[in-house]
Amino acid sequence: DPTGADRDVDRLREMLHAAYGLKPGLVAFGEFTLAQRSVDSPGPADGSDAGVADSILGLRYRFFRHDSGPLDTLRFAVQGAVRVPTGSDEFSSDSFNPSIGVTMTMIRGRHGVNASAKYELTTGSTSLRLDPGDALADHVQLTAAYLYRLAPASYADSSHSAWYTQLELLGHAETNGDADLEVAPGLLYEARRWAAEASVILPVADDLEQRPRRELGLAVGVRML
Repeated sequence: DPTGADRDVDRLREMLHAAYGLKPGLVAFGEFTLAQRSVDSPGPADGSDAGVADSILGLRYRFFRHDSGPLDTLRFAVQGAVRVPTGSDEFSSDSFNPSIGVTMTMIRGRHGVNASAKYELTTGSTSLRLDPGDALADHVQLTAAYLYRLAPASYADSSHSAWYTQLELLGHAETNGDADLEVAPGLLYEARRWAAEASVILPVADDLEQRPRRELGLAVGVRML
C-alpha cells in the first residue's frame, strides 16, 4: 500500500445495472451496488463492514448508427450521469458527482470492439479510499474490449446462442496523479434472451500514491435482454 497504511483488503461488490429504452436511441439507466469488505490493517480501519454504496443514474443517447449487414454495425453514443449519495456512511462520498462520457461499438463478422471514455467530476471523498474516484480528485476512466466469436463460425437467424472470448483493458487516471491499467481476459456466452460472462482482472501498470494497488480480481455477470 503506497499510502503507508499497510492495508490488505478483500472486497465483494454486487451490482445491479438496469436500463430502460425511452425511445429509439435514448436509454435511461441506473446502477445500484451492495458492498462488503474486510480490511487487515494495523490502524483503526481494521475490520469488516458491509452496506449500500452510492448509486448512479443517467441517460445515454445514440447519435450515430450505421448497419452494414445483418449483424455488422458501427454505433456511437454519449451519456450523462450523476453519482448520488445513497450509500451508507462508510461507503458513501456524501456528494453528487456528475459525469459525461462517450462510447463506441463495432461488429465486423466474428469480431467485436467496444471502447468508452468517461470524465467524473468528484465533489466529495469516501472515508476509506480504495477505488478510483474515492478521493477528492476528478476521475477519468478509459476502457476498451475486443471480442471474438468462437462458435458458431457463422451466426444466422436460426442460431440460438454463441460463445465469445474477450479481452478488456481498464484504465483509470485521477487529477491527484494516481493512475493504473488492468487487463481482463474472459469468456462470454450469449443466448437470445440472456448472457453470462466471467473475467479475471490482472494489473498491468500503476503509479499510485493515494490508494492501494489492486492485485487480483474476478468479475462474473448475468444479463437479461
